[in-house]
Amino acid sequence: MEHLQYRTAENRLGLYAQGDWLVLPSLEVSAGLRYDLDTLINPTLSPRGALVYHLNSNHALGLSGSVAYRPPTTIEVGPTS
Repeated sequence: MEHLQYRTAENRLGLYAQGDWLVLPSLEVSAGLRYDLDTLINPTLSPRGALVYHLNSNHALGLSGSVAYRPPTTIEVGPTS
């Protein structure tokens, strides 16, 4: 079996911003956006949102959703030169 050997260079940058709002005394809304910059693929935006309903001072119900970014592995990218 042949072994593959190659070198690759990659730089990554990730920025995240989030805002939280108390829209009712018992309801919080959260929204976030992550920006990923990778030298091997196109820039990516990943949104996130959440709702938290406070039943009382000790209990809460939460619902959240997001879209996630997974950078490619070096095997998926392959040799760059």
